[in-house]
Amino acid sequence: MFFKKKRKYHNIATKLYLNIIEQSRNDIFYQKLSINDTIEKRFEMITLHMFIVMQQLKNSNSKEKEQLSQSLFDTMFENMEIALREQGIGDMGIPKRMKKLINIFYDRVLSYDNASSNNDFSKEINKFLYDSKNIDNSQIISKYMAKQINILKKQNMLLAGDISWIEFS
Repeated sequence: MFFKKKRKYHNIATKLYLNIIEQSRNDIFYQKLSINDTIEKRFEMITLHMFIVMQQLKNSNSKEKEQLSQSLFDTMFENMEIALREQGIGDMGIPKRMKKLINIFYDRVLSYDNASSNNDFSKEINKFLYDSKNIDNSQIISKYMAKQINILKKQNMLLAGDISWIEFS
């Protein structure tokens, strides 16, 4: 029974994670909103979208969603480790790089969480995605984040592994 539950959350977390990856790779971010298409900025976009989803899971007061949030985190970093190995990083270098990625992730989540009290993420987005060089596009993405968080609050699709992303106009 324990393993069946764990498997259930793993499958849902994988579905959510793939959905997050797809949204974070949306061309609109890189073409229209001028985010540099680099490995570092891709990681930032994944982290941004992970925050959006995990914010909803965290604030739900549901044991199921809490467990799903942990499984989603685990899925993300299992995939990050695989990606590092595919880039040729050996067993000796993996722990150091994983620790660095996890620390960056937690730093971003904490920054976004602090900004969530007023639903204005533009300062953080400008710093993390634009190296403090594009406040206009940072404000657009900030509004997108705030709207997306509010939409997810009204939906109950995450436990099925589904996310309804808003469209950019």
